[in-house]
Amino acid sequence: MTHKDGILSALDTSISLEDKIRTSIYEVVSNHRPRDRYPDHQDKHNVVQRELIVKTLEAICEHHFEQLESDEEGAIVQTCESPDPLVELFSALRNLRHDTKRLNEGMDAERVAKPVVRESITEKDTILISRKIRILWFAASELYCASDKNLFRTQGALEQHAAKILNSTPGSLKSGHSHLKSKGRAIEQALYYKTVNDCRQLSKEYGRGISPLRMLLPALEILSSD
Repeated sequence: MTHKDGILSALDTSISLEDKIRTSIYEVVSNHRPRDRYPDHQDKHNVVQRELIVKTLEAICEHHFEQLESDEEGAIVQTCESPDPLVELFSALRNLRHDTKRLNEGMDAERVAKPVVRESITEKDTILISRKIRILWFAASELYCASDKNLFRTQGALEQHAAKILNSTPGSLKSGHSHLKSKGRAIEQALYYKTVNDCRQLSKEYGRGISPLRMLLPALEILSSD
């Protein structure tokens, strides 16, 4: 009896991880009962998709445990000082299963499926379009000169115009402009100074009396209106 159990155990552990995953996901897609309670087609789809992910992770974890049990029955068990990364996977699976149950009941996720706080995201390589337009208005203010008086009587008048477009205040734009130049992100400062320098260079080379601000303003007005 013991000998037979040993053979069955060996056969069980010989099943490949891929086959175990296939079996698990087949059970999900072939069982329609859990999704029948959702009348909305997209809800049905989302429930199945989440369950496919969870079942795949469960198959991986179970396979890992079976391998550990098989190793313990053998003569050699390897130890490693570094933590097993699969421990993190087990924790992620528990949290995902928790959130999946909540999502399937129409509740917000609490753990791994919970969205991050958008305001806390540090964008290193991109600038949001709204922020980019604001930076370009900072550049427009920087480019203002005496030859632009027929456009805006003063630099302050230009800043009032920009503030109205940006739904802000002249004071807020002044402080934001100053902060960008002194402590702004490198990518934002690069956009700001490139715009200022390019407009000045274009005015000098091709402007024929057109000021640097006039080089920028038409395109900036269109961007802001969009």
